[in-house]
Amino acid sequence: MGSQTGSPAGGTVGEQIQNTSGLNPIASTGATENGPVIDRELFNTMVGLVQGGAVTGSPSSLTVNAKVQEGDESDGSDMADASVGAFGGVAITEQTAGAFNIELEVDMRKMKQFVRWVVTTAFVGGSSPTIPVGVCATLGAHERHPI
Repeated sequence: MGSQTGSPAGGTVGEQIQNTSGLNPIASTGATENGPVIDRELFNTMVGLVQGGAVTGSPSSLTVNAKVQEGDESDGSDMADASVGAFGGVAITEQTAGAFNIELEVDMRKMKQFVRWVVTTAFVGGSSPTIPVGVCATLGAHERHPI
């Protein structure tokens, strides 16, 4: 309220965060899906909204896992699973049913410059089962305002 637009204590939401795709929506068929590499330079936190839709193909069971990886290379060639930061986590609790929305806050202060989301799905039984999955990533706590 008495803050000036663009100041570290205020400004618009758009000046304080950056939304990006952590994983474009895809109908996963029981595979590991790698999201695009995100340059997190100057951003200290990320909130990922991991989404799963209705399952098709009638599998007897399914699992969905999502995690964050980090690396130094912009092409993602050196990505490895990230370590847990001071708060939040780097992976969601395994899901065993479709139609979910899970938010995960990730502390990136000590992470390498490049990160990506990885979603892995697995099915037992069914006839060509799929589940739509995706991740929306919001980067925040930028070291400079406005961004």
